[in-house]
Amino acid sequence: MEAKRSIDAEGYCSLLRACGSSRSLDDGWAIHARIIAHSPGLLESSNPLLAAHLFHMYLRCHSLRDAIEVFDRIPGRRSVVLWTAAIGAYADAGQSSAALRFYRRMLLDGERADPITFITVLGACSSARLGEAIYFQILASGFGRSHATKLGNAMISMYGTCGSAGSAAGIFVGMRERDLITWTSMIHAFAKTGQNRDAILCFRSMQQGGFRANAVTIVSVLGACSDVEDGRIIHRIASDAGFLRENPLAANAVINMYGKSGNLAEARGVFREIYASQCVISWNTMMSACIQQERDEEALALFQEMISTGSIAPDNVSCVLALTACANLEALEAGEAIHAIALEIGLLVIENPVLINCVLHLYGRCGRLDRAAAIFREHRGDESLVSSNTIIGAFAQHGRWKEALAIFRGMQIAGIRPSKLTFAAVLDGCANLSALAEGRSIHALAAALGLEQEAVVATSLVDMYGRCGCLTIAQGIFDAMPAKNKNELAWSTLFGAYAHRGRLGQAMKILGRMQQEGVKIHPALFVSVLNSCSHAGMLEECLRQFASMRLDHGIQPKMEHFGCVIDLLGRLGALAEAERFMGRIPGGRPNLLIWMSFLGSCRTHSDLERAKRAAREAIALEPRRSSSYAVLASVIAAQKP
Repeated sequence: MEAKRSIDAEGYCSLLRACGSSRSLDDGWAIHARIIAHSPGLLESSNPLLAAHLFHMYLRCHSLRDAIEVFDRIPGRRSVVLWTAAIGAYADAGQSSAALRFYRRMLLDGERADPITFITVLGACSSARLGEAIYFQILASGFGRSHATKLGNAMISMYGTCGSAGSAAGIFVGMRERDLITWTSMIHAFAKTGQNRDAILCFRSMQQGGFRANAVTIVSVLGACSDVEDGRIIHRIASDAGFLRENPLAANAVINMYGKSGNLAEARGVFREIYASQCVISWNTMMSACIQQERDEEALALFQEMISTGSIAPDNVSCVLALTACANLEALEAGEAIHAIALEIGLLVIENPVLINCVLHLYGRCGRLDRAAAIFREHRGDESLVSSNTIIGAFAQHGRWKEALAIFRGMQIAGIRPSKLTFAAVLDGCANLSALAEGRSIHALAAALGLEQEAVVATSLVDMYGRCGCLTIAQGIFDAMPAKNKNELAWSTLFGAYAHRGRLGQAMKILGRMQQEGVKIHPALFVSVLNSCSHAGMLEECLRQFASMRLDHGIQPKMEHFGCVIDLLGRLGALAEAERFMGRIPGGRPNLLIWMSFLGSCRTHSDLERAKRAAREAIALEPRRSSSYAVLASVIAAQKP
C-alpha cells in the first residue's frame, strides 16, 4: 500500500489559499483535520504562518466561529493584520459589540492600531459617540494627517450608518481632498437618513466635479430615488457605463428602484435584460418588487421559474419571499412544496428564525394551526419573540383564544419579553373570552414593562375593559393616553366600548368630541354608529348621521351603510320608505344581506306583496339558499285565514 505523501507547511498554506479562494469550507475542514492528524507540530510551532492561513481560509469561507477558534490558538504574538481581519469579520457579520471587544483585546495585548485598523473599527461603530471616541484616538496616533482622506471617508461612512448626516456633511465640507469614495459615502449618508433630495444634489455636484460614478455610487444614489424620473436618469447612466451587465448589485438596485415606485413593467425589463448574468439576488429583488406591489402570483411564478432553470439554487431570502407570497395568497399546496424545498436544502435549522417564522405564518394563515403548533414546538429552542407573536396571531385569527393565551404564558415562563404587538393580540383574546382577571394580569405586566401607554397597547386595553363591561376603567385608560396616541382607532374603540354595552348616549358624545377635535372618521366607524342607532330604534339620529357622512365628512355611503338604515326602517314598519332607500344604493342593486333583512321585516309586518318582491330578488342572487323560500312560505302561511 502506497504511503501517504507528506505535506510541509508551505504546501498546506497553498491548499488553504485555494480553499479560501473557492470558498470551499468542506475542503478547508478536511485539510485542517489532516493537519491535526498528521502534522500537529506545524500548528504548535513558533511560526504562526500556517495558523494565520487557516484563520484567513475560515474568514473567506464565512465561518467566523472556526476562524476565531484558530485565532485564539495562534502561537506567539498576533500581528495587527490578523487583529484587523478579526475585527472586520465581526463588523461584516453585524456583530459590532464583538468587533469593539476584539479591538480592546488588541490594545490590551500590546498591539498598536494602524490606519486600516482604525478604518475597520469605525465601520463597526453603531453610535456616533463611539465613532468620535475612536476619532480622538486617530488624532492622538498621528495618522490623522498622513491618511486624512481615507480616515475622513471612514468618518463620513460611520456618521451615515449612525444616522447623523449633518455630522457627515461637516466632515465632508472640511476635507481638503475628496475622492470618489468620499462622494459615494456622503451620498450614501444622505440616502440612509432619508434626505433624498440632498443625495441627488450631491450626486450631481460629484458629476460636475469631474468624478465618474462607479457601481457602488449607483447603488447608493438609487436608494435615494423617490422620484422615478431621477431613477430613470441614474438607470441610463448605469446602463451606458455597462454596470447592469457587469455588476449584479447595480442591476438589482435599478430593479428595486422601479419596484418600489410601482413601475413593475420597467423592473421586469431590466430583469430580462440581464437574464444571462442573473444571480439569486436578481431573482429575489424581482420577487420582492412583485410582493411590494401585491403581485404575489407573479412572485410565486418567478420562484418556480428560478427553480426550473436548474442553474440557480434558492437561498434563504428566496424561500422567505416565496412563503410570504403563498401566505398572502393562502396557497397552502404551493407553500408546502416550498417548505419541502427549504427542508431539502438544509435552510430550516434552529438558527434560522426568519424562515421558521414564515413557515408558521403560512400554516397559520391557511388555517393549519395544528401543523403550525407542531413546527413551533419542534423549534422551541428558538422560541423567539417573532415566532411567538406569529403563532399567537395565527390562533387569534381563527378565534382559538385559549391556545393563544397559553402560548403567551409559555413566553413568560421562557423569559421572552412580550412586545406591544404581543400585548395587543392577547388582550384581544381576553376581550373575546371575557377573561377580565387574566386581562388585568396582562395589564399589570404591560405597565411593569413601560408599555401601558403605547398606542396599540392602550387601545387594546380600552377595548378589553370595554367589552368586559368595565367602562369607567376603559375611559380612564383613554383619558390617560398621550394626545399623540389618541388616533382614529383609539377614539373608535372607545365609541365601540360604549355602544357595545348599550350606552348610546355616551357613545354619541364620544362621536361629537371626535368631530370637535378634527379626528378623521373612517367609513367603518359609521357602520358602528348607524348600527347602534338601528338597534336603539333611533330613526331620526340614524338619518342625521347618514346625511352627515357625505355633508360633513365627504364620505360616500356604501352598501353596508345603506343596509343599517334599511334594517331600521324595515323593523319600524316603514317598508315603503325602506324600498325607496334601496333605490338610492350605488349601482341600484342591494346585496343578499339587505334583501334578507327586508324580507324579514316584510314577514314581521305581514306585507305579502313586498315579501314576494324581496324573495324574488334574494333567490335571483342566490338560488340555492333555502332560507329565502322558507321566509316567503311563512309570510304566505300567515296570510291564510
